[in-house]
This record gives sequence, C-alpha cells and structure tokens, in this order.
Amino acid sequence: MKIEGEKIYLAPFTKEYAADWVRWTQDEDVIRYSVMRTYTLEEELKFCEEREKNPDPDECFCIFIKENDKLIGTCGLHRHNDDGDFGNEFSAGLVIGEKDEWGKGYGTDAMKTLLKYTKDTYGSRPVYLTVDIPNIPAQTVYEKCGFKVVKKRKDEKRVNSGGEHYIMKAEL
Repeated sequence: MKIEGEKIYLAPFTKEYAADWVRWTQDEDVIRYSVMRTYTLEEELKFCEEREKNPDPDECFCIFIKENDKLIGTCGLHRHNDDGDFGNEFSAGLVIGEKDEWGKGYGTDAMKTLLKYTKDTYGSRPVYLTVDIPNIPAQTVYEKCGFKVVKKRKDEKRVNSGGEHYIMKAEL
C-alpha cells in the first residue's frame, strides 16, 4: 500500500525500517519535543514482530520522498477509546527523523496526506494531536494542515518544554 502526497508518499512501517527509527530516537534534536524514549534495535524489532502477530488498531506509516524514495520519517494515526482529551476519536503523530530534510515542506505534506487518508477511510471526524509549546516549527506545520489549539495542558513527561503543551484539533 502506498498513499501518495504531493512530494512524499506514505507506506506501512515494517521491521525493515526499525534501524532508522532507532537512530532517530537516539538523536536529541529529533526527540527534543517528544514523549518518545530511546529504543534499542532489539526492542523495536520485537515490537514489529508483535504487531505482525497481533495487528494493532493504530496505523503507522513511513514517510518517503517521492523523487528519490528516501525514508525521512514516520507518521501515525492512533485510535482512542474514550480516554482523556481525545474522547473516542483519532490522534495523529509525525516525526521527520532526517534533520537534513527539515524545513522543506515534507512534514506538512505528510500530515495533509495522513489527514486525507483518514477522511477517505473513516469519514469526516476530528483528529487531535499534542505539540510542545516551544516547538514552533511543528505548530506551524499543524496550523497549515488545519489544526487549531483547543487546550493548553501540563504533563510532567514532557520535560523539554517544562511540561506545557497544546492539544490541537483538525475537523475533517
């Protein structure tokens, strides 16, 4: 399965991309505003194997540049079961792990592509995400994709932002 955007395409995340994911989780610049932790390759491969045996309702995608098939990041769609701020809706996530590709519009294209896929597959519904308040580049991407701030929240797991982040919502 390949989901086409303007400059990128999304393809399912599989274990063949685990080493790239692990490398990104070990880069402080990449995970600065994330609740992600550092993973070992063994942990990530085990996670991928478990997902193959027991498919997860979440959808995880790799982001590739169309022009050269370069893997540059991941994005995902996560389902919630009436838990917390997201109710019974979806939340989205995005990581551009290849820092040399930051600022080129790939994150915006990937999120727009993910949102279009969500609407085409699941119909019109809200999609939420969280973003650390100091992470202005990510907020800019999300605003270009139609997300609006709906709440400010504090979470001690978000140590690099003093724990403060926004919950943003896009209506599809």
